Amino acid sequence: EARKKRTRTPLVAFVGQLSFETSAERLEKFFAEAGVPGSARVRLLTDRESGKSRGMAFVECDSAEALHAVVSLHRSTIDGRRINVEKSAGGGKSAKRQRVADKRSKQQAALED
Repeated sequence: EARKKRTRTPLVAFVGQLSFETSAERLEKFFAEAGVPGSARVRLLTDRESGKSRGMAFVECDSAEALHAVVSLHRSTIDGRRINVEKSAGGGKSAKRQRVADKRSKQQAALED
């Protein structure tokens, strides 16, 4: 029985305009205190060389309700900064690699025909 692989829609939000001093733990605590249901896993973007925060993060939620709660915090204030929170297109590097690999294999198949 051939089953089609289900792709799960990523429940990811982008958070921008963070203070460079805001940590991932501080952001997780902020979302928990704001009443976001479940857990919100934060990936703080950092500079490769210095390791310092770039002032932005991705927040991965475990439910659509949690994602809605996170996005509803758009323009709220944390550590003296008004933050932007938007739903992300999501996917990340692994999904992008898969899309590129699929496209390349289709192109190769078309060339062989």
